[in-house]
Amino acid sequence: YTYPNQYAPYTWEGCIVKISDKIAYLGRDIQDAITLGLIDNLDELYDILNYNKDEVINNTVIINNLVYDLCSNSSIEKGLCFSDEKFNMINTLKKYNYQKIYLSEKLQPSNRYFDLVINTIYDLLKQLYTDKKAKKKCPELINDFNNWLQDYWNLERNEKNQNDVIFNMSNEKDYYKAIILYISGMTDNYAIEMYNKIIK
Repeated sequence: YTYPNQYAPYTWEGCIVKISDKIAYLGRDIQDAITLGLIDNLDELYDILNYNKDEVINNTVIINNLVYDLCSNSSIEKGLCFSDEKFNMINTLKKYNYQKIYLSEKLQPSNRYFDLVINTIYDLLKQLYTDKKAKKKCPELINDFNNWLQDYWNLERNEKNQNDVIFNMSNEKDYYKAIILYISGMTDNYAIEMYNKIIK
């Protein structure tokens, strides 16, 4: 695995999860951006979504319309498919989200803050590989990380761990990959909470 989307999901369930994730974040990000005032003129969105001006733009409506279209256009023979109209709309909506939300100047201070949060957590967990005294800086984070890591490492494993070993703890690169995977599973609130504990 060397780049995102290198491999297509192998099962129907995997395909559904991937499509569901895309549908959910498109609508959620738009709804959040409207709430935060990042998007104040909805005319372009109404055009992209092909909605009437009296229709509400929110995550629920966007998900409902896309799921309905997906169900209406999918079959065992064709696989999971959107209509051409909705497929084009999704691609246009992604571009719109990048321009108006993800790359918004208004979000740059937040982006810098979240870079700081994530890098501070990463640096502490990385330091732990060679410096066991780092445990003292944020014991809760270290314990949570170690408890998670035990399910995937090659060190002592209990009977409940029937899954494959993913991380070889004698390989420093494996350890760093584990940190990245662990951080990617954090909620925003948990990451911020751990960051605040680290800097106390």
